[in-house]
Amino acid sequence: LVWYFSYGSNMNPKVFEGLRKINCRDYRVCTVPGYVLTYAAMLPYIEPAFCTVVPRNEIPEDDGRPDVHGVAFRITREEYEHVLLSEGGSGWQEYRYHPTWTIGQYGEEEVECFSIEDSPRKLFNAYTLVGLFGSSKLYDCNASQRYCDLVNMGAEKSGLPASYRKYLKERHHPFVVPAKSRLTTNFAKVICFLFFLPCILEFVVSVLCLLWNQRKLKNHQRRPKSAKDSSSGRLLRKHFENVIRPPWIVGRISYLWRIHVLENFLFPLLFDRLGLPNGLRNEKEEAVNKKQM
Repeated sequence: LVWYFSYGSNMNPKVFEGLRKINCRDYRVCTVPGYVLTYAAMLPYIEPAFCTVVPRNEIPEDDGRPDVHGVAFRITREEYEHVLLSEGGSGWQEYRYHPTWTIGQYGEEEVECFSIEDSPRKLFNAYTLVGLFGSSKLYDCNASQRYCDLVNMGAEKSGLPASYRKYLKERHHPFVVPAKSRLTTNFAKVICFLFFLPCILEFVVSVLCLLWNQRKLKNHQRRPKSAKDSSSGRLLRKHFENVIRPPWIVGRISYLWRIHVLENFLFPLLFDRLGLPNGLRNEKEEAVNKKQM
């Protein structure tokens, strides 16, 4: 068994147990000292941002944001790999920092967690997903209303401290299309959608693999465990054994498309040169973070 630290939508039981089909054996509400939460840029207008965590020193401004809070789940190695398949990186997170093999998005890291409900507080290690996305490394973007609701609901249902839930709601607002710019925003949305097709193809392939693995995982959870399988402290299976990952080449092509076509050509053209509404940040947040663009 391993600990998996979740800080975003996976804190929500509706997502983790319902959508991911994961049955956790234990959980702890905890914090990870030295790491902070932010919303990294993804696909403008559709899903502008997703939660991620980074070391505090990777955020230029020391704005006093709290250490990231979340929930650590005790799950099997196979279930953890299933989680990796469902997140950005499609199970290839191990190559996140490799100059040739990377497909971008999340990296995988082992962090030290402190439980906040136990007395004395327990210290333990857990795996989590980290890092900013793409070449621009944009942070503090605005996620969709749907995604923000999942995160806020997960924080509430998981019993995160009220002060941290307040921070999530007051600091990280959902993306809102300016009323005066709806026409130009809809035009930009159509253009972006056409350019997103290679990324959508990667998403479809990932979903097919995920559904196939969910079926295998469900059958595996029904099987009685042998004494050998239940022995602690030993990894009895190879990395991603009997788990189908999307083809690496699909993720790699999608990654190169995002970097060279979307980030280096399309987004500067739409948002900087043509002056269309920014699809990643609200007007207020964009004014504060303009120096990142």
